[in-house]
Formats: sequence, C-alpha cells, structure tokens
Amino acid sequence: MPMRLTQILSPDLPQQDLIATHPNWTRADFNRAVFRLSGRLKTANVQTAALWFDDAALFACAVLAVWHSGGRVLLLPNLARDNLDWGRTADVFLTDSEDLQSKLDSQTEQRDESGQPLDVQPNPPVWHLPDLLTHTSPENSPPPLKTI
Repeated sequence: MPMRLTQILSPDLPQQDLIATHPNWTRADFNRAVFRLSGRLKTANVQTAALWFDDAALFACAVLAVWHSGGRVLLLPNLARDNLDWGRTADVFLTDSEDLQSKLDSQTEQRDESGQPLDVQPNPPVWHLPDLLTHTSPENSPPPLKTI
C-alpha cells in the first residue's frame, strides 16, 4: 500500500529504519531534524523558502520542514541567474551547498554592458542545513542559525 506524505513522519513507523546512508540517518533522527527545522522556520516567520540541495535526504528534510511549518517551497531547477533571482523572492535559502552564497554574491555584483550595476534583489539569508542539523544543544537553548 503506498504511503501518503502525511504518514512519512508518523511515530508509528519503525523509528530505526534508515532514511539515508553514508552517514546513516534513522527515521527517528530524520523526524527530529524535520521538526527542529520546522520550528526554526516558524520562529523566524519564514513564509517562503528557496531550496538548492545536492543531498536527497537533506532535500527531503527541508521540503517536509517547510511544509510542516506552513511555508511555501521554491524548487530552483538550477543556479542560472533567473532562477537565483526567483529564489531571492524567498525569505530564506535552505541548502547543503557551500558555494551558494558566493554564487549569489557574484550575481549581485554584476554590471551591464555600460558598466551600470544590474538591478538585483538583495539576498535573503542562506541557512546551511548540515551545520544546523548536526549542532547539538539542550532543547531549551537552540543553537544559533549559521547563515553563510
């Protein structure tokens, strides 16, 4: 029987099943990561998040967290200028890429043929998920978000 998206985070499913390997990520750890990120998104009042990921498990975590928080997801098909401009309309970028910030910065500094600065929206904060999700701290004092 196919699983519905709403069932993926169910505590009734086997919590030690692996969601991803290398490194191993159990369903219990995945669910905690989704709920933790969802809480962060709610706290930051994020309504829209642009996503760019290489790692499928982190991508799934981010999508579910944004949806769980009530937000809207922008799935960038690539890092071409027009797609990054679309991503800049989001409240935050969620990524596992160390290069996204430099790509965004290089495009905000572009000039047209006459040397005039191109009209580019300012960059929203970039949340680097591997850093956010691997930081451990007591529940009552969440780690600061690393924006790159």
